[in-house]
Amino acid sequence: MRTLVRIIAIPVLLTAFAGTNGDAWAQENTGEASVLHIQHSVTTSGNNFPNYLYKYHVLEGAKSTAEALALTGTISLENHSPNFSEVLWVLLYWQGECPADDTNFTNSNIIWTDIQKNPSPSDSKFRVDLHFLNPLPMTGCVALYFGGGHLVQGEVTMSADLDLTYQASSPVTNTVIDLSGEYCFGQNWGCQNATVEYTM
Repeated sequence: MRTLVRIIAIPVLLTAFAGTNGDAWAQENTGEASVLHIQHSVTTSGNNFPNYLYKYHVLEGAKSTAEALALTGTISLENHSPNFSEVLWVLLYWQGECPADDTNFTNSNIIWTDIQKNPSPSDSKFRVDLHFLNPLPMTGCVALYFGGGHLVQGEVTMSADLDLTYQASSPVTNTVIDLSGEYCFGQNWGCQNATVEYTM
C-alpha cells in the first residue's frame, strides 16, 4: 500500500529584512499583472540531500516592489527504485539585491513551502493552486529552492512546473516569512522539529 504525506505552510506577514548581492535571470516589466514560469527537474542518486536554488529578476530588478497574486502548477517526486524519498520546496524573495548563492535563506522572506514524501517506486504529483485574497508583498528578486532526495540507494527525480502571478506595487513595510514546521513525535531525529515525547 502506498502512503503519501504532504505538509503545507501558510504565509504570515511580519517586518521586512535586508537583502544581499547576486545575479539572477531577468524578466521585463509589462506594467500589468505578469506570470513568472518556474520549471525545473533534477534527478539525484546516492545517499545525499542535494540543494538547488534558482533565482529570477522580475519587474525592474531586485529593488522593485511587487505583490504575489497566485501560485499554480504542479510539483512531483518520482522514485525510480523501491526507496523512501522526500523534498522541501520553498518559494522566497530577498529585498535589495539577489545573493550570489544562498541555500541557507539568509535575510530571505518565504512566500510558500511544501514538503513532499514518497515511500514507494512511483511518481507522486501534487497540484499547487493558491490564490491570495490579500496579495502578498514581494520584491523583484524571487527564487525557487528545493532540497532533498532519497534516504536509501536509488534515483529520485524532483520536478516543479509552477506559475507565479504577480504585479508591481507601491513600497510596503510588511514582508512574508514562514512560521511552519515539520514535526515528528516519539523520536529526536528526521524532522525540523522532533521530540521523543508523543504530545506537545
